[in-house]
Amino acid sequence: MNPTPTAALSELLVSLFDSEELRIFLAAQEGGPDVLTRLPDGPVSLRELVFRAITVLERHGRIDGGFFDALANSFPRRRDAILLVGERWHRSPAVMTSAASSARAASGAHDGIFVDEQSGCIRTFFSA
Repeated sequence: MNPTPTAALSELLVSLFDSEELRIFLAAQEGGPDVLTRLPDGPVSLRELVFRAITVLERHGRIDGGFFDALANSFPRRRDAILLVGERWHRSPAVMTSAASSARAASGAHDGIFVDEQSGCIRTFFSA
């Protein structure tokens, strides 16, 4: 049985960080200081901290391609596992329809990643 995308992300973060490292990583991300203010201050287990972090990040739309790129850049030896979790998180790529999306594509910016099941290649996708 495959874990849910949330469970897969939780297991990944638990395998990558201890509590202090997770807080440092989150602080360095866009909106990180705001995310940190919404996490428990006192001692909590790493799993509880990860659960709370995912909840806050998801609520504020922060679990996106940039989030997974930052993880992959921080842990290059775990890149494949990170991108697979990112693919599960963003299973359905959006279709680019606007000129703004085309401009973003030309700049190299993207919203998410997924694995093309036919070719097995890792792809990026863009929101319209």
